[in-house]
Amino acid sequence: MNSSSFSMKHLALLLTISFGSINLIGQQLDLEWNGNEADVLSFTEGGLQRFAIEGHTAGITDRITFKIRGLDALTFYQGGSIGIGTLLPHSSALLDLSSTSSGILFPRMTSIERMSIGSAAIGLMVYDIDTGSHWHYNSTGWRELGSGSGGGGIGVPGSNRLLDTDGDTKVDVKENPNEDLVRVDLGGVESLILTRTNGTSFSRLMLPNNDGNLIIGENSLTKIDQFDTGDNENNTVIGSNIMTFSNGFGNVAIGNNAMENDNGSFSNVAVGRYSLQSSTYASENVAVGVTALQSNSTGSKNTAIGLGALKGNITSGNNTAVGFDALRKNTVGGNTAVGASALSNNIDGLRNSALGSGALVTNISGNDNTAVGDRALLLNTGSKNTAIGS
Repeated sequence: MNSSSFSMKHLALLLTISFGSINLIGQQLDLEWNGNEADVLSFTEGGLQRFAIEGHTAGITDRITFKIRGLDALTFYQGGSIGIGTLLPHSSALLDLSSTSSGILFPRMTSIERMSIGSAAIGLMVYDIDTGSHWHYNSTGWRELGSGSGGGGIGVPGSNRLLDTDGDTKVDVKENPNEDLVRVDLGGVESLILTRTNGTSFSRLMLPNNDGNLIIGENSLTKIDQFDTGDNENNTVIGSNIMTFSNGFGNVAIGNNAMENDNGSFSNVAVGRYSLQSSTYASENVAVGVTALQSNSTGSKNTAIGLGALKGNITSGNNTAVGFDALRKNTVGGNTAVGASALSNNIDGLRNSALGSGALVTNISGNDNTAVGDRALLLNTGSKNTAIGS
């Protein structure tokens, strides 16, 4: 008998020795057997079983098992359960996988490919090679496996990320092996890194991709000039509504509304609410105190320390005011006032020096005066006077 003449009838004759009853109906082979287990079909080569199909009925739930080289490969159970690597898939599982040496491999793709899947089914799962993690699809969109159902919940143990729906804003605690960093990405840009210097107890907070700026506060340093890459760099801003229109660089502004209206100033220090608030294009000023140099617009190289010091100065430079309300109304340059209210009423007097509380307090337009001592030259309105002592 050659292979071309082999038929289902011949197969039935070959199997008769193994089974109690074999019926051939047309081209359908019907086999019956007695006992708990029987080889329904067995393919051998050189006496070694290569492939077999076993049916099981007695004493347990009906099942059919496919074997390869004597090992259980696939089992179908009554009721629809499927087992791979096990003869006894759990009754609650549609698919039960069992192995001590292999895992399950999901489809692998890029983030773009994942997001391009059309009409994704709820429960669909893939592996994203860009994020290095598994993703599943639910009723609100894609979620990284281990993230909360809200798309940003705290990950379960084993998850290294906390992220939003599209994956471009995230907190990552292990982007690279053993680096011990906490990384924060905002809109796809790494924006914050928290680390600890090896061998020390010092922690460091770094702000990469921020042009050297440190910004803490609501609505601060919000303007970006796309056409001047040298602006908005190396500023330190702490407080709300600071440098809201700024293209400045190298400034330090601490306190709500400090340097609020700045538009290109550089190398200024403003500490205190409303300090240097009106600065537009000024440089190298130091203002420490609430409303210090508040009205200054373009004046440079001024030093104002104290509440209200040089508050009214707008365009003049090279003034020094130390003390409450010192040079408060000043509008010109070259004056020095040290002490509470010293030269506080000076408006356009030039080259005056007042050292002491209330010194030259009434001077308005006098020039070249020197007053040293408490309330020295208290009532002076003229020029080129010198007074030492109270």
